[in-house]
Amino acid sequence: MPTLSERSFESIAKMFIGDEGELSCYLSDPQIVAFSNNNFGFQDIYQGGNAPTR
Repeated sequence: MPTLSERSFESIAKMFIGDEGELSCYLSDPQIVAFSNNNFGFQDIYQGGNAPTR
């Protein structure tokens, strides 16, 4: 199975959350957590301020 380099993964992530390019509108930290929960089966809770900076 092919793998992504760390650089490629970071670039895709930045485009997905709206920090780079025009693929998506900017997503706040709570929106990113909600998207992951709704689409990938996670059950994370955003607790404000605990996420690393972008």
